[in-house]
Amino acid sequence: MKSGMERVQVLGNLRLPRPRFPTDWNIGERSAQTQIVEWLLKHDPEERPEADDLLRSSLLYVWPESMDVMRGELTVTSIRRPEGREEGYYAEV
Repeated sequence: MKSGMERVQVLGNLRLPRPRFPTDWNIGERSAQTQIVEWLLKHDPEERPEADDLLRSSLLYVWPESMDVMRGELTVTSIRRPEGREEGYYAEV
């Protein structure tokens, strides 16, 4: 962002009930990121995801070898980009 005012406008637009993304944000190329941002910016806190909700969604790509399961809780040690994968997935544990 080139100026403080531009930053204020962008952040204000993202806080609308239906977030409006900056003109240089390519929603088509950033579909998953757009969905994550919209989900995180829900006005009703009850509708916002917790970390576990995000990890269990199809929006993040979590590699099975990067997970540790301890006491029935999921701990992610790394998240990688999906390049080179046939499809994105979340490994059930």
